[in-house]
Amino acid sequence: MLVIATLDPAGAERQLVGLATHLDRRRFKPLVCCLTRGGPLEADLKAGDIECRVLHKRFKLDFGVLFKLVRLMREFQPEIVHTWMFTANAFGRTAAMLTGCRAIVAAERVADPLKPWHQRVIDRVLARHTGRIIANADAVRQFCVQEVGLPPDKVIVIKNGIDVSRFSAPPPAGLRAQLGLPPGAAVLGTIGRLAEQKGIEYGLRAAALLKGHARP
Repeated sequence: MLVIATLDPAGAERQLVGLATHLDRRRFKPLVCCLTRGGPLEADLKAGDIECRVLHKRFKLDFGVLFKLVRLMREFQPEIVHTWMFTANAFGRTAAMLTGCRAIVAAERVADPLKPWHQRVIDRVLARHTGRIIANADAVRQFCVQEVGLPPDKVIVIKNGIDVSRFSAPPPAGLRAQLGLPPGAAVLGTIGRLAEQKGIEYGLRAAALLKGHARP
C-alpha cells in the first residue's frame, strides 16, 4: 500500500505513480491511498489498473482519517506500507503499526530547515518502527540524520527516476523561434517550483556570469 496526501501533479506524487505503475505485477499488487483528495494523476493509476482509495481528510488534525486508514489496512492487509511525506508518514505509519504491518517504509522528499520541532519529534518516534526511510537526495539524507535526528542506519538514498520516453524534444530551431530568439542563441532553462529550497537563485546567478561569454 502506497499512502500519500493527494495526487496533485507534483514531484513526489509523480514519483509515487511511477513506482506504482512500474512494479512487477507478478510479485506486487499495488493499492494507493490518498488521505485528503485524489487529483489529476489518478488517471494514470486507472490506466494502469491500480486501485486508488480517497479518505477525504478535512483538516490538519483530522484524526478520523486515522481510523479510516486503519479500517482500510485491516480490509486489504498489506504486507508493505510505503508512506510519502510528513502527513502520510505520520498517519500512515501509525495506522500500519496499529494493524501489525511488519514492513513499513517512509519517503522523505525535502530538506526543510523550517520544519517544526513537533514534526521532528514525531519523525524520531515513528522512525523506531520504520524499516527504511528513503531520501531522494544526499542532502535530504544529511538533513534527516543531522537535523531531525533520524537513525543513520535506517536512512538510505534512492534518487528520483524519470521515464524520459514521455518527453519528445522539439527541434532546437523551432523552440528558439517560439521564444523570439536568434537561431544561434544559447538557451538555459530550469524546471521546478519557484521556491527558495529549489535553489533557482543559483541558476540565475550562473546565467548572469555566463552572459556575453557563450561559445558560438
